[in-house]
Amino acid sequence: KNIEKYLEDAKEYKNLYLLGRLANYKYINMDIAVKNAMELYSKISAQCVIQNWFYLLKRSKNKIIW
Repeated sequence: KNIEKYLEDAKEYKNLYLLGRLANYKYINMDIAVKNAMELYSKISAQCVIQNWFYLLKRSKNKIIW
């Protein structure tokens, strides 16, 4: 099937998030599609905050600067 090919090709991209009706290859009501997008955004933004925190901590040589 085409979906297996698409999923295999998508593995080549580090920050590619497949989401929505077309990415799931099935019908999804719009309210569920928007909910899924908002949940993914929350997850990604939380990861970014954590990564930035560790970057700043490392850069400040383990001294917390307020």
